[in-house]
Amino acid sequence: MEVPPGSIHGIAGASGIGKSTLLRMIGGLERPSAGSIRVFEHDVTTFGRAALRRYLRHDVGFVFQDAGLVEAWTVRRNLAAAASAGPRTPTSVPLSVEGAADRLGLPRVLLDRGVMELSGGERQRVAIACVLVRMPRLVLLDEPTAALDAQRTGLVAQLARELADDGATVILATHDLELLDRADSQTLLTEPSTFHVI
Repeated sequence: MEVPPGSIHGIAGASGIGKSTLLRMIGGLERPSAGSIRVFEHDVTTFGRAALRRYLRHDVGFVFQDAGLVEAWTVRRNLAAAASAGPRTPTSVPLSVEGAADRLGLPRVLLDRGVMELSGGERQRVAIACVLVRMPRLVLLDEPTAALDAQRTGLVAQLARELADDGATVILATHDLELLDRADSQTLLTEPSTFHVI
């Protein structure tokens, strides 16, 4: 499977089939037991620690299912930390902390609250805002709308399209039919495969 830049690829499949694991392998956080994963002409499975750190810092934006935020920090500090790890060549102009919050409908008063004070849906939106302050070339979204209502789901789908239109490669794992319908291509994950992200 090849996913070209400027497109959205949706990954679907039964719970426990490995959608999240696949995203983590593409992101370099886990290694496959066999096969290869090529991203931007490099085999991610061969990266040493230094190369993996550069890849994660400069190329990848990951929205984890559990948001992946630093619980002890404020929303602003999480976003500022994400912004400071911006890619060398963003796909478009990264948003400011305030701009990303506004884009996702997060009241600015939340910026100075601790992550532990947020609802599940607010955490998910902050995690997506971490991508908007960086604008990386590869965006991995793991069930990004699981805790969101229909209106917010539509916003996330629109943002994914905007990121792709700006040149990012967007890969999302989801059970959400609206997100899958808006993807340019889809994979039903039923067994281990070789994935090639270009």
